[in-house]
Amino acid sequence: MKCIFTSDRNSLSTSDAIVFRGRRLPKFEFPPRMTHQKWIFYETEPPHKTWMFANLTKYNGLFNMTSTYAADSHIPFTRMKSCHKDWHIYNELSGEDFGAKKRKDVPVAWFASRCLTQSRREDYVKELQEHIKVDIYGKCGDKQCGSNIREDDCDKSLLHVEGSYKFYLSFENSICDDYVSEKLWKVLNLNVVPVVMGGVEYSNMMPKDSFIDVRDFNSAKDLAKYISYLDSNNTAYNAILRNKASLQCEALNPKRGKGCNICHRLHETKGQVSVVHALDAFWGSRRCLSPEVYHQTQAVDDFEVDLEEVKKVSLAGNK
Repeated sequence: MKCIFTSDRNSLSTSDAIVFRGRRLPKFEFPPRMTHQKWIFYETEPPHKTWMFANLTKYNGLFNMTSTYAADSHIPFTRMKSCHKDWHIYNELSGEDFGAKKRKDVPVAWFASRCLTQSRREDYVKELQEHIKVDIYGKCGDKQCGSNIREDDCDKSLLHVEGSYKFYLSFENSICDDYVSEKLWKVLNLNVVPVVMGGVEYSNMMPKDSFIDVRDFNSAKDLAKYISYLDSNNTAYNAILRNKASLQCEALNPKRGKGCNICHRLHETKGQVSVVHALDAFWGSRRCLSPEVYHQTQAVDDFEVDLEEVKKVSLAGNK
């Protein structure tokens, strides 16, 4: 199945499909609608970030298909991975003392450039700092890795090598179903224990003994106590990091990029008619949990009640 992708506006009238970025909708001068075309709503960011720029109610009934990271999109693209323990690597790491090579003064690092977020992770970190030392890098803190150093080099120097931090806060800026960013995946091959906060069930992607989930603790204070315990107990710390270091991970859809997914789905649905009648419901606030609800629960299943209603509305025109 082949497709030609182009940004040449001279091809608008002859294209079989046009992809529109959700948050940029108000800036578009919409072309004449060709009867043979499928218009696709495309977005990589969570709903609330889209609504900051576009009132999606204005676009109900305009699009034929959706393409987002959400699993119930017509053309989903996933950032999720599936990780399993490689026992050969695990056995090779027997006796490896990861903790002995780490810094002794500050155990936790957080990298952040967005300081006011839907997840209110900044408030959680502030509370965490009341009970344990956390160094903050980027626009939200007072520390910088270095102006002329590449980001991946910073990650390695601060999280992987001798004298680096023991724990890394992988906190998403939004608590929305299916939403996971690069924050976790970029440290998979680094010798650091990730502490996760987000709207996915992390244990469906990684064994629970290879990371720390904030939802397993009643408060930031309780989480700080556990981190302090691991910080002072190299045996327990090494066990978690050994589990993580032995993981082998694969993308859930490794052979297709976003463009390939769109191409494949367009070929599959050639000649079929669909309309997204309620785009505002499909890409609305019910996809996300408030921080208060999130921290009171132990599973992301809380999304399911609201999302069933969203699916009924958004897919009603596609039967």
